[in-house]
Amino acid sequence: MKDNPGALRRSTERFVAYVHWSVYVIMATELFAGLQMGVDPRYSGPPLAAAMLLVLVHTATNVAWLRWSLLSVRTSAGMSGRLRVLLGLWLGLTVLTLAAIPLTMPLRSSWPSAMLVVVAISVAAFSPRLAWWLAVGVPVVAAVVLLLVISPISSMTVLQNVVSIVVLSLMMAFVAGTVWLSGWMLRVLYALDDARGQSARLAIAEERLRISRDLHDVFGRTLTTVVVKSELAAELARRGRSERAAEEMSQVRGIAEDASKEVRRIVAGVRSSDLPQELVGARSLLVSAGIECVLVNELPEGRVDAEVGDVLGAVVREAVTNVIRHSRARSARITLRLVDGPGSAEAELVVVNDGVRTDGERSAGSGLIGMAERLTAVGGSLRHAGDAHTFTLTARAPLTATAPTSAGTPSPPATGTTGAAPGVDGRGGTALTGRNHR
Repeated sequence: MKDNPGALRRSTERFVAYVHWSVYVIMATELFAGLQMGVDPRYSGPPLAAAMLLVLVHTATNVAWLRWSLLSVRTSAGMSGRLRVLLGLWLGLTVLTLAAIPLTMPLRSSWPSAMLVVVAISVAAFSPRLAWWLAVGVPVVAAVVLLLVISPISSMTVLQNVVSIVVLSLMMAFVAGTVWLSGWMLRVLYALDDARGQSARLAIAEERLRISRDLHDVFGRTLTTVVVKSELAAELARRGRSERAAEEMSQVRGIAEDASKEVRRIVAGVRSSDLPQELVGARSLLVSAGIECVLVNELPEGRVDAEVGDVLGAVVREAVTNVIRHSRARSARITLRLVDGPGSAEAELVVVNDGVRTDGERSAGSGLIGMAERLTAVGGSLRHAGDAHTFTLTARAPLTATAPTSAGTPSPPATGTTGAAPGVDGRGGTALTGRNHR
């Protein structure tokens, strides 16, 4: 049933129908009391027939009002002007029914019990919309008051009157309380059903967000690569190096085909990235754009789990894309290493470039926000700072994805010397350098 929404929906509908019909049967208690009067030989004549007709009509209207109460539990709809008029007519009918019972039955008969049944059923018809203490309290108070009023003319002893008050009060509380509890169960069921619907909508929204982020990562880098290689091919063609230009355009075609395959993997939800390959690809892209790049990877292979690796790979792609698109960098350095975290070792990715723009040209944009959100989701953080000469982006993440923490929000760009790249001695890692010569 958990994996079958249709079966769950049918079970919910069956439960709602069961609750409705079970409380409709309780409403018929008033009708049964009227039938008991009809078969009793002590009661006869036109007044009795009129009283039974009133009980029948009152029972039918109670069922109608109870149905409205149960249906409005989910919508919390108020009463329209037409309903208020009908409510006034129903109140008049209730008073008339209560008055007809003692007038058509002998003084020392069971008419007090019949009146209490009418009161309890009338309150029960609206109990799903009432507070529990009101739904239970009104019939109990009515039972106590009525029995106290008739006790002086009753043939019962004081003890019998007390017992009658207690028993009838409990019966009235049980009737009204049962109907109120049925309405409460429906209210809880509807809340759970709404929560399931909300959860499904959130899951769809999260999946759309995942796809949009992955598409942003893939096409941001892909289009940047296409632009760089197309410019290179055009320059080579102008210089008469047609074979090299054709080779570059073939690479552009291959990049486009790879991007098409990547889109299909993103939609299928099976895309994953290899962090070392992302680093090497980032260095190659920077070199192709004429930016000298130093890559230092001191992180042992396999130290970060797949989820953290995917996030750091996305940060690498976005950072390199920003360097090419939004800076005037001539050199860059990418460093990935292990550092001491608050509780355990963490992976730290640092991207430094020397192409800082003026303050009027700087913009955080959606890329940094997206990177920060991704890092926050795995318990990491993002910092970026710049001075007059360099811009530094620092991403830190645990080796294994953890719950989000408050440290995942990006800090505003800093000034001064805080953007200086950390020193790297290269021990235990690989250092690659390169320059593109056009």
